[in-house]
Parts: sequence; structure tokens; C-alpha cells
Amino acid sequence: MNLIEIKEKAKNLFMLDYWQFVLVYLVFSGIFAFSTSSYGIPILVIGGPLTAGFIMFNLNYIRGNNGTFLNIFDSFKRFTDYFLTFLLKFAYVFLWTLLFIVPGIIKALSYSQALYIMYDNPGIGPKDALIMSEKMMDGHKMELFKLHLSFLGWHILGILTFGVLKVFYVGPYYNAALALYYEELKLHNE
Repeated sequence: MNLIEIKEKAKNLFMLDYWQFVLVYLVFSGIFAFSTSSYGIPILVIGGPLTAGFIMFNLNYIRGNNGTFLNIFDSFKRFTDYFLTFLLKFAYVFLWTLLFIVPGIIKALSYSQALYIMYDNPGIGPKDALIMSEKMMDGHKMELFKLHLSFLGWHILGILTFGVLKVFYVGPYYNAALALYYEELKLHNE
């Protein structure tokens, strides 16, 4: 997969409907930040469905299916599935990280596609989504790591601008790129 092409396509898609991407990202990150500030307990409860809703928006928009602001909350219809997937992923990555940081990073990359897979396969269970994500990422973890790394400078600039650049550019662009990466990965694995 050509990461430069994915990033360029993500930037173009995000700029087509700039304000909608920014609004959705602003609401998503605002709820996420508020939930995290309460000692992390609320984020463990709503993190899965909230993240899945954000994934739904990005995938629907990228696929031309009219991604809308309300997609953020559509995932709460399958609250238990997304909650359990998020919780299992968190627990597994945490346990692997206890061994050392590198195994934790590898497992985080391995499980990174689980919520995307759950969205595309409504009947699948949380453990199966994690297993499918591992299989899908087999041989692609370094590639995804490079994609994450390619945004490092942008994330640092987002921090230096007290989050302004993150909300109005980096966050929507980065997440559109991750959704496009999943689409390419899915085509590659078919």
C-alpha cells in the first residue's frame, strides 16, 4: 500500500466537507476528553461505542454513503458489542504492555482494525473481531506504524497550538487516513 497516496486522498476527502469533519471531530474529541478527565472510568464504558461511531462517520463518508454528524451516536445501538470489544482490546494491550512496551505496541497495532471490522460485520462478536483484526494486520503492522509515525510532527504541532491545529486540521485528517488505510487493507486481504 502506498501511504503517501492514502494521506493525499485523506486530505482531499477531508477538505471536500471540511466543516462537517471538524464538527464531528470536535464533538468526538470533546466527549472523549471529558470522559477521560473523570479518572478514566467513563471512557472505558463509552469509549468503544463512541470510537465506533466516529469510525462509522469516516467510513460512511469515504464510501460515499453520506457520513453525518449523527453517525457518532449510531453505534450506541450496538453498545454491548462495541463496549466489550473496546474493553477486551484495552485489557489485552495493557497485559502485553506489562511484559514490555514493544509487545504492547505490536498488539495495539494487531487489534487496531477490530472496531472497523465490527462495523462491517454486524453479526460478529468481540473476540472474533480481535482475531480477524490480528489476521488482517499480519504482515502490515510496520506499515500502519509508519502511517502513525508520519503524523507525529502534525501531532506535536497540535500540542504546540494548544489543540487548535489538532481540532481544525490534524485530527480529522489523521482519522480519515486511518479509515482509508482500513479500506485499502480490506481490499488487500480479500
